[in-house]
Amino acid sequence: MKVLHFALLVVMVAGLFGCAGLTRDEEAPRVTINSFKSAPNEGKAPRFEIGLHITNPSTSELTLQGLSYTLELSGHEVLNGVSNQLPVIEPYGEADVVLYAQVDLIGSIRLITGLIRDKQKTIPYLLKAKLDPGGFRPNIYANREGVIDLSKH
Repeated sequence: MKVLHFALLVVMVAGLFGCAGLTRDEEAPRVTINSFKSAPNEGKAPRFEIGLHITNPSTSELTLQGLSYTLELSGHEVLNGVSNQLPVIEPYGEADVVLYAQVDLIGSIRLITGLIRDKQKTIPYLLKAKLDPGGFRPNIYANREGVIDLSKH
């Protein structure tokens, strides 16, 4: 019985030391949105290109499992999507990621209806991205918001 208690204690202590390695004091990766522009169409719906710049200020490489993103215009979701084609970012490294998204038809109709009804001169936008580094690391969120001035176009 004492051997069983000792074995259980050894497993618990080993588990605690293993978990301690997961909580090193490292900086979280940083994500900035560095471009947003229309892309060539491959079908009937317009497409957009979204550029992200990711820096890894950590001593370990960053392997991203996936990424999801959403674009809202005037509070209407018009683009969304996911990607699992992401680079491995070396320690103290950086990488650019380009995402392609197609327009959400229903959200776009609501947007256009609102623009016509309210005769808006500006359109507020919100771009949200979530990166999943996998494992026990927390998700990384990047939001960018602003206003598109229609009177200049």
